[in-house]
Amino acid sequence: MRLCQRAVVLGAGFLMQDKGSLIDEYKIIFENAPLGFIIFDAEGVITDCNDVFVEIMGSSREKILGLRLLELPDRRIVSAVRTALDGGLGLFEGEYCSVTSGKRVPLRALYKTTEPQNGMPIGIGIIEDISGRVATEKALRASEEKFRKIFENSNDGMMLCDSQGRVTDWNRANEAMTGVSKQDALGKYLWDLQFAFAPKEHRTPEVYEKMRSSLLLAIKTGSAPFLNRPIEGVLVPPTGRLVYIENVGFTIPTDDGFLFGGRVTNITERKNAEVRIKALLEEKSLLLREVHHRIKNNMATVAGLLNLQAGTLQDPVAVSALKDAAHRVQSMMILYEKLYTVETVGALSLQIYLPALVDEIIRNFSSPFPVEIEKQVEDVALDPKVLQSLGIIINEIITNIMKYAFIGRNGGKIILRAYREQERVYIEVADNGVGMDESITFEKTPGFGLMLIKILTEQLRGSIRIDRNGGTKIGIAFPATDA
Repeated sequence: MRLCQRAVVLGAGFLMQDKGSLIDEYKIIFENAPLGFIIFDAEGVITDCNDVFVEIMGSSREKILGLRLLELPDRRIVSAVRTALDGGLGLFEGEYCSVTSGKRVPLRALYKTTEPQNGMPIGIGIIEDISGRVATEKALRASEEKFRKIFENSNDGMMLCDSQGRVTDWNRANEAMTGVSKQDALGKYLWDLQFAFAPKEHRTPEVYEKMRSSLLLAIKTGSAPFLNRPIEGVLVPPTGRLVYIENVGFTIPTDDGFLFGGRVTNITERKNAEVRIKALLEEKSLLLREVHHRIKNNMATVAGLLNLQAGTLQDPVAVSALKDAAHRVQSMMILYEKLYTVETVGALSLQIYLPALVDEIIRNFSSPFPVEIEKQVEDVALDPKVLQSLGIIINEIITNIMKYAFIGRNGGKIILRAYREQERVYIEVADNGVGMDESITFEKTPGFGLMLIKILTEQLRGSIRIDRNGGTKIGIAFPATDA
């Protein structure tokens, strides 16, 4: 509007010499102004116009010149021109349909007359095409309407505050969550509402001041530690029903500073579900501990019965067989205990399992001489099924060493190595004992132990070898992909 008004003042200054002609220095302005200009006489007849006005009308100069403004069908234009001819300032704003082209265009127009030297009033009209502004305002209204729908229909509580911290908007979800209506919330300071919703034990002067100062800091500076991140809390609405919430605060910059907004999500159901899940997990954990305890006791009972039975026999072969069976059960007990006492899911590290297994096997032998154990075990996680077979293999190897490797010696050393290279796992058990007889192989063995080692290694799709230099070293290798 100011642009058109300034143009009217300018136009009034150059309007005219006798017979409606323009002063030459103003003719340039008339023709090159970014607004549409028309000149009309005392009868409201258009006597001149610039190219911008022709373009706005979507018509031609020939059709426009001579047009009688007071006879136009749009009575709003007629009224504005009549006001100008009566000595006033005629104003029009709205959509206009051109009578010369049929084009519809939103316009802002001002009409004014002057009194030239011959006494005849001459009028000037300044017309601005406001299509861009109208489109912007329409898009803004659509955006505001969209925002309003989202704001009002959100399942989360939404609120807005002015630059003083007073509530200016409060949606239906907030009403349902807090029990406070929009009418009651508007105009109140947000920290007063927050303090009223706080649990009784938190309603202290210190808490109130902290709420107030934190919000004022956010509104004043646009930044605060609690902004733009979810914060869980509890509110107690007038109903007295405890509500768990997740709150996100944010600021909106304006020319005068910042506004404050908040989104509040009711997470009561989620919290209640978490409590129920936690209780179920604790119950499950208790049941599993009881089951594991009973299984372990049963396995210990089996091992004890085997040892007890061995103690009643005189046949050395039978006694040895029963004790070997007891050792195998004990190796499985160790695996079971490690699987269910460490926080693993579907896998267990050799670093946890093998050292404990070897120590337990050595402990079961009442050796009259010291046996040094060197363990070089890497952190290689394997499936429990693989570990079960591997545990029995290690049990058989260590048992065989303790029985036969150090006969006639005053001491011995066992070295255990376990590692992974690329896609294969390697296990090596070596001793510095008397060495295994050349006639004994995994294919030709008088005992069950070496045969069991061979069978279990094949189940792992692995390979096995014996090195008899300076004692005995047994090495097995199997694919890591099966682990």
